[in-house]
Amino acid sequence: MKATIVYLAIFIACLSLWTPGTLFAADAEIEEVVVTGSYIKRKNQADFPSPVNTVTLEDMKANGWSDMEDVAETFTFSPSNYGRSGLTNGCCGNARAINLRGLGVSSTLVLLNGKRTASTSTGPSGADYTNIKRLLPMIAVSSLETLLDGGAALYGSDAVAGVVNMKTRTNFEGFEARIGGKQIDGSGQNEVQFIIGAGNEDIHGIFAFGFEHQDSLQNRERDFNLINNTSGNGSPGTYVLSGRPINNATGGDVIIDNGTHGAINYSSLWDTASAGGATSLQVADPYCVPDLVPAIGPVPGGGQFSGTTFPLGTCRSSYQPNNSTAPQENSWQIYTHWDWRVSDYANVKIESSMYRSQNSTTFIATFPQTNGRPIVPASSPFNQLGTDLSWAGRSLGLAYPATKVQGDANGSRLALTLDGSFEQFFKDGILSTWSYMLTGQYSGAYNAGENPDTDLRRMQDGLNGFGGSNCEIRFDGPASSAVAGKGNCYYFSPFGANIYRSTFDPTSGFGSAGQLDANGNLVLGSAEATADVIGFNALTTSTEINERRLTVFEIIFSGDLFELPGGTAGMAFGYQQRKEVRERLIPNFQYSLSQGFLSPRSSGKGGRTVDAYFGELALPLTDNIDIQLAARFEDYGDIDSTDPKIGINWRATETLSFRASAGTSFRAPSLGTVVGDDKQSSVGEVRDSINVAEQTSGTFRTIIATKNPLLEPEESRNYNVGVTWAPEVPWGDGGHNFQVDLDYLTLSLRIR
Repeated sequence: MKATIVYLAIFIACLSLWTPGTLFAADAEIEEVVVTGSYIKRKNQADFPSPVNTVTLEDMKANGWSDMEDVAETFTFSPSNYGRSGLTNGCCGNARAINLRGLGVSSTLVLLNGKRTASTSTGPSGADYTNIKRLLPMIAVSSLETLLDGGAALYGSDAVAGVVNMKTRTNFEGFEARIGGKQIDGSGQNEVQFIIGAGNEDIHGIFAFGFEHQDSLQNRERDFNLINNTSGNGSPGTYVLSGRPINNATGGDVIIDNGTHGAINYSSLWDTASAGGATSLQVADPYCVPDLVPAIGPVPGGGQFSGTTFPLGTCRSSYQPNNSTAPQENSWQIYTHWDWRVSDYANVKIESSMYRSQNSTTFIATFPQTNGRPIVPASSPFNQLGTDLSWAGRSLGLAYPATKVQGDANGSRLALTLDGSFEQFFKDGILSTWSYMLTGQYSGAYNAGENPDTDLRRMQDGLNGFGGSNCEIRFDGPASSAVAGKGNCYYFSPFGANIYRSTFDPTSGFGSAGQLDANGNLVLGSAEATADVIGFNALTTSTEINERRLTVFEIIFSGDLFELPGGTAGMAFGYQQRKEVRERLIPNFQYSLSQGFLSPRSSGKGGRTVDAYFGELALPLTDNIDIQLAARFEDYGDIDSTDPKIGINWRATETLSFRASAGTSFRAPSLGTVVGDDKQSSVGEVRDSINVAEQTSGTFRTIIATKNPLLEPEESRNYNVGVTWAPEVPWGDGGHNFQVDLDYLTLSLRIR
């Protein structure tokens, strides 16, 4: 598939962040630095032919931005960032990612001080991305530089839409702390951060710490999220009768009056259907009425009948109110950076970071049982219809407390860098201007997340009278001492009439578990016994673990080449090797076909090694015109990519400059889609474009995703032209800066 995207960006800045003595002093010596989008040191970002947006520490303080997601939300070139924009529909949980140009979070490469980190999350379609909430404390960030025209020619895969580089306050000295919070009705966020820095001419270090607490927020707490989005697998549910209903007490017809639809003879309904040749009959739960369970705002808590004449149809119910709008989360972040001047010609940098995140997300009590239909036997004392029933629905609905799903994530990163100058060996000449940078890096991410579901085997046991954690039943059936509905064994009821001990009365407690007395009569279980049956037979929780590890070795050389009319030509070249590993650990329950809603998956491990060679030329043709040439080759073994780039910058006047660039970028397939022996399947809403009934709402179906080692990378061609106008402002004391940036980007994307 090929798509062409045209993007127009206008950025206007009016800043008063610096005094004339620091920013505009003509006689001050300007240090050469490496800017994002180049490996060659430059004196000014304005010399660069690619569009780069820079957010400084002063910008962050002036605007009161307390975390990276606050900053990302202001990007005009990022129309929708992954995370907050999806909260109203339950998306994303505690993940936040930058989505440049709207091309997807996996098409934006995020760096920390110019270096990659292990992917911390997996988004839609199994694509990996970096969760910006887990990189480092915000107080340690000095600037955020965003390259906006693709960066694969220098940085490699994933830089299709651009590169976001977070730089840290490595030169900070002293102590600084920040305590703050955001409070809104029903939910809030509190944080504490601090940074310490000290050192001398030979060694300098910083240490930063951050803690953040985010309160949970459920859909029921916001009117705009209280949507009556119903599921066909409701609570109460729908039943398919396999025989004529018989009143177990009298042997006569089954007649039930739910107080809304009048007395209904279910035996007569069967007789009518049978006379027409039917061998089964589908009916909604006899108590499928909206007020069976108290409403949550405008959303009915009970069943909502769908059909022409009650009960011939289905019982639907809403599942949205108990779902999370935002999860509860506690997160800790630590970052430290040390510079050690080994000699006048060499420096060692040590950089390390760690994070820990514990979160809790809520959902409706149980998911729908779409993978199978348990049978409610005629022998169940709860079964008023007196015949075997095939049950479609969910075991627990809005009457029951929301299910909390726990998550635990942690990660670490260590980077060692040796940089130095060849001036130690060559006192004069071109070689004395050359420098080297040797880096070794390791980063890892660990995620453990609970997956609640209904174990259909346990549910069937409960329907058969062998419910409860103390009932002796094994895979091959009940023990010889176990009797249905006796001793430690209980019946579970899926019927609306038994949600509460007294139908329609939530104050009476839950009544969905019971036993038979000596006379064969139903006796409801105690509150403790009912809670045990619900927790053991209706809901099962298992934990999945995902780990990612990234090891990087890189060496870069850069320096001067020769003189041109506009200055000295510069060059950089280097080699990088990345080793990526992904491991997934799945519990036995998730292997099985007995999950009510989720699909089977299996454990596995896979990895790959990437070798990259890259180079860059900076050519100042005249005092006003600079050209950048760059190229990078990456070899993944089965696939490879070569990406060139050319850029030109023309400073027409002191206040007006023009730039243009062209190049290619690519995104290699995410690790989990091409390597490893694990298997994945999921349940998703699928809409059939031909089926009229699915135009507004689809059907949840099992989607199987398998590895494809032949999957080719996404490729793009980028063309950008831009202009910057930075006139002197007629107001203020000379410490103000006014700038207008206008860029036009055309991007042609080929998705394989």
